[in-house]
Amino acid sequence: MWLVTTWCPGCQAGTQAMPADLARLRARGITVVELEDYADLGQPGPGIASFGRQFAGAAYQSPGWVFGTASQAMTRVWNPQGYLDIYYLLDSAGRIAYINSGPTSTMTQLLAHAGRPT
Repeated sequence: MWLVTTWCPGCQAGTQAMPADLARLRARGITVVELEDYADLGQPGPGIASFGRQFAGAAYQSPGWVFGTASQAMTRVWNPQGYLDIYYLLDSAGRIAYINSGPTSTMTQLLAHAGRPT
């Protein structure tokens, strides 16, 4: 689960780079759920659908990559510090296996944790 703000240049770059990693993630059974933080953390930005289409390009409709918007409560629980870009690797039981930011720049670590039991 990847929480982003659509106005953040790093989030935009990460979304542009993600298609290169989708096959490796899918091979590990990982689905990317990219969610816009509630109200874009109070800053103006495009909606998640137009953001996804613009920055993911043809991969926007890829299997294993879902876009959505986090509710206010979800943003408060999963991103209480208001980070612009944070992700959680969740195991099949919904437990947190790994937390970081910039999944495309931390892909090696993410994949290493994806293979570990929690």
